[in-house]
Amino acid sequence: MRDTELLNRIIQFIFDNVGSTFSAKNISDFLKSQGRKLGVETIYNYLGYLENAFVIERVKRFDLKGRKYLETQEKIYAADVGIRNSVLGYRPTDIAGILENLVYLNLRQKGFSVSVGKSGTSEVDFVASKDGAVLYVQVCYQLTPENLEREVSPLRQIKDNYPKLVLTLSDLMTGDIEGIKIRNLIDFLVEPITTY
Repeated sequence: MRDTELLNRIIQFIFDNVGSTFSAKNISDFLKSQGRKLGVETIYNYLGYLENAFVIERVKRFDLKGRKYLETQEKIYAADVGIRNSVLGYRPTDIAGILENLVYLNLRQKGFSVSVGKSGTSEVDFVASKDGAVLYVQVCYQLTPENLEREVSPLRQIKDNYPKLVLTLSDLMTGDIEGIKIRNLIDFLVEPITTY
């Protein structure tokens, strides 16, 4: 790789947008705004290099109604949040994306295959599957009565009986809503898989 400065810009863009849906065109537009032109195919090559070097992980979107993987708008997570913070510096305003990244890594560590769920216009942060079982997970930094419906609604649309979780750092907002468990995010990270 000859253009390390370009690689650094791509890495910064990816780490700055952890947990957001992504397309190579997003990166191309970002680079164009900085006076750099780069084709979509070259961006995919760079992403492949980063993925092979275990810097990032790409997560496909899964259409929950059509039961198939979608070709566009995947998400990218840092393979190590510490590396992300060393590149960008720690920014408290990024906590929601960082928490989502941590939950993704934790699910992978627990042996799940993970995708991002799409149900109509709604999104489920994670569809985690292992040994024929499925776990649906929403991550919300601060769950409040004002945003509760937004977080629970995509899970309500799923009509199967697999566990559905909303993970939050809001201790006062735990419990059960129509079979959807609201759990403390830190407790989830440290507990074994068998408690769902």
